[in-house]
Amino acid sequence: MIARSIGILRGLVALLLCTGLAGAQEPKFSIATAPYIFHFPRDHAAHPEYQSEWWYYTGHLRTAAGRRFGYELTFFRFGLRPGDPPLRAGNSRWRGGQLYPAHFAITDEQGQKFFYTERFAREALGMGGAATDRLAVHAGDWTLDGEPLRDPRFERMRLRAKDGPVPTNPRLRPALTFLRDLHLVDKSGLTKRGRRLAGAA
Repeated sequence: MIARSIGILRGLVALLLCTGLAGAQEPKFSIATAPYIFHFPRDHAAHPEYQSEWWYYTGHLRTAAGRRFGYELTFFRFGLRPGDPPLRAGNSRWRGGQLYPAHFAITDEQGQKFFYTERFAREALGMGGAATDRLAVHAGDWTLDGEPLRDPRFERMRLRAKDGPVPTNPRLRPALTFLRDLHLVDKSGLTKRGRRLAGAA
């Protein structure tokens, strides 16, 4: 009888523990469900409370000789675990909960050639990263940096990307200066991309 009671007690303890674990609130990434009030230049920085975001640039460039090129450079940030604390001094350099894919493309309009390449960088060992207090993103030696200007109406961003060490390989190093006349996607800044609750940006 005593042995049976002990067995029942152990079963109840195990059940309570399982119930407690199942009821624990698991950390989750934030979901874009309503229009967001942006504040620039702060919101050019990373938002790790969301699982993914990207910095996407396209444009046309002209050399001093008048040759025209089209370009595209995109940095992505992808969080692996919700609620994962950021890296701090004293943490293992191998630790990291973020991935940074990036894509780079150049169109040589005169030569009628198209080049593209991509890479993936982990947060570990500083291979990839995105600051949360300013515009500073990198995947290896591909970088995106914001520079403050004296005139608050303007912003400057520097993009750097290249493929390999050969001088003739495609490379990109524009400094973009533009008026702070920003337009939100779909006017509200929120775009539905499917029926799922999380299918919005």
